Amino acid sequence: MPTSRQKEERMWALAEKFAKSGDYIGWWDVEPKLRSLGYSRARSLLDNEGVRARLDRICTEARKSRISRIKGGVLCWTMKACARDSIGFAPRRGRAALAALRVGAPSQ
Repeated sequence: MPTSRQKEERMWALAEKFAKSGDYIGWWDVEPKLRSLGYSRARSLLDNEGVRARLDRICTEARKSRISRIKGGVLCWTMKACARDSIGFAPRRGRAALAALRVGAPSQ
């Protein structure tokens, strides 16, 4: 059984991995994902201005890099981050807004 320190270290590694993926807008978007994976202390561990700023910075740079690789927005409908940018909604506004973007997109 992993110690709490080991679990926290894995959580930090996952938080950074998610931020670098370009799929997340900021720390507030990464935190629920961590909790859904069983990291119940994610909220309290991310309750630090420096940590939040670092994750936000990583997310922003990863999203800029990822979006710059898209040619003409053709692939935009497949990417969470790009879809969020297209309609400007906050992460928790729901799937309905994201689904509205997919109207006319090929089935996955």
